[in-house]
Amino acid sequence: MRLLWVLAIAAVVVGSLLPGSSPVLGWIGMLHVNDKAEHFLAYAVLAWFPAWLYSRSAALGTCGMLFTLGVLLEIVQAAVPGRSCELADALADLAGVVSGFAVSSVLAVWLRMMRSGASSGSPA
Repeated sequence: MRLLWVLAIAAVVVGSLLPGSSPVLGWIGMLHVNDKAEHFLAYAVLAWFPAWLYSRSAALGTCGMLFTLGVLLEIVQAAVPGRSCELADALADLAGVVSGFAVSSVLAVWLRMMRSGASSGSPA
């Protein structure tokens, strides 16, 4: 699972730093998905993993680092041809991190409770 997460982070970093005229961004543009929705979804996916990989405090810290990554990538995009730095993109990243982590955390806790209930012999 950790390898999948690292690959997802790499995809977001590379995708964020591609010039606006790159074929990859052209293909993504053909999906006709709102830019902010793309940011939200990308960072929700990235924030999904920490709840499964780390303790709660480490996962929260990791999510803070993911948001910081999003902000830094936005700033760097100002120097990438055909790209821009937008506050709204960083806010979409933040919303994605919070949402992805929240849903993943609730699901992880629920699954742990189901497993411990099943292993203790109590009815589910």
